[in-house]
Amino acid sequence: MKKVISILGILFLILVVSIFFNELSLMIELNTMVLPSISELIIIFLIITVLLFTSSKKIFFQSHSINDKGDDMNTENNMLLRTIPVNDIDNVVTKINQKRDEIYNLIEKVSKELEVSIKCIKSSSIDTSTWVTCSVSNNEDTYKSKDANVIIVIESKPFHEYDVIIGLEINTSNYQKTFEKIIEFNENDIKEILEILISENGKIKYKPKRYSDSTMIFWREKNKLIKKYDEEFDIFKVFPLNLLFLPIIILIEIAKGIYTLINGRKSYFKVSMGRPNYEPRDLAKLDSWQTVIMQIASKKEALINELQVKLSQLNIDEENFSVEIEKIWYWGVNGKEEREQLACIFKRGYVFVHIYAYGDDLYVGWDANLNYATWEEYKVSDGYTNGSVRNIELFSIRPTWNQVNEYDLDDTNFLLETVHTYLIQSIKRIMKENEIDQEIDFSIVRESRKDVLNAEKPKKDHRSKFKRLS
Repeated sequence: MKKVISILGILFLILVVSIFFNELSLMIELNTMVLPSISELIIIFLIITVLLFTSSKKIFFQSHSINDKGDDMNTENNMLLRTIPVNDIDNVVTKINQKRDEIYNLIEKVSKELEVSIKCIKSSSIDTSTWVTCSVSNNEDTYKSKDANVIIVIESKPFHEYDVIIGLEINTSNYQKTFEKIIEFNENDIKEILEILISENGKIKYKPKRYSDSTMIFWREKNKLIKKYDEEFDIFKVFPLNLLFLPIIILIEIAKGIYTLINGRKSYFKVSMGRPNYEPRDLAKLDSWQTVIMQIASKKEALINELQVKLSQLNIDEENFSVEIEKIWYWGVNGKEEREQLACIFKRGYVFVHIYAYGDDLYVGWDANLNYATWEEYKVSDGYTNGSVRNIELFSIRPTWNQVNEYDLDDTNFLLETVHTYLIQSIKRIMKENEIDQEIDFSIVRESRKDVLNAEKPKKDHRSKFKRLS
């Protein structure tokens, strides 16, 4: 019914405007030109204003926002968010991390099917960028080899039809090519890329499915904001009708401008994608401590478990405090190395406990860090809700650098001193039970607090995202 009303309204507007221009042309021919009356202008203006909010501007945004209790944000009581709500279900970071893991697993699967030896590594969930790199080395003889690699960067386009976007750079011995705004990336794409990397000539003939923001590149898909078209009819966007109705479009834009001027652009509703329940990391090292205890390697798990239990019994707000085992990996001289560390996090303070067995001996140490990184919101787009004249703004998140202060330093000092005290207690108990007679220096290696507090925001890296990872 609303579609029919919108179409009839548009046709009525076309009729009114055509009559107006016919009368105008007739008055010009008869040299009896008379300006329209104020009442006629008011009627035309009202018609245009009504059509503005019943046809072409009837926009529906799909809302992904939840507040801290998981409720829908489209209520009168939630006019503006004061903090970024936690959303562990479908926030942009979770989505791109899932795509990263999918790509990484597919690369390993396809490389086994093709019997290709690869060196593949992916970013961790707490990195400020999300990526996968894969390199192939084809040794032809003792003195000559060909190296080829692909760098895959996964980014988000929140509130859009394609909300996970792929960018990649392929490097072979003779060629290099970059592809942006890829909207489909699956097993067939990975197989084609790996075949390019191991090919003799290294020619890059890969043609992924991509979108374009430019109207000039009309053969590619557009990545539009998510809308519900079931109640929207916009004849002004249909080519070539939009050229025929150019005068009407101009009048509508004038009416829109006058309305905005009168009512302002105040945002009544702020829709946020939410953030994960952890922060990105940009760490500055503070204090540290380490030692080697002889003949107690078998007590490694007992020491870790005891430390976890003691820390978990601290009466601290769970939202700001966590103790978890983290897996870390890196490329060593013999390939990919994986280790585990106990991550103790309190607000912006991080203490990583390292307990590793070397033969019969046990290495025990920790390092404390302050985190400069945090999430910030940025506006993706804005518009109007259905039929009403309320503004709505769409927000997503991205990592940013934020200076630490004395209170952040106090939190970190509390955390590192607590971890160190509990670690000393556990080590002394285990040594006494196992009759280990060894002198251990429990003195903490202190670093300058002044340097951490006076740190400046790093300068923006103007290199491409692929160069930063190469």
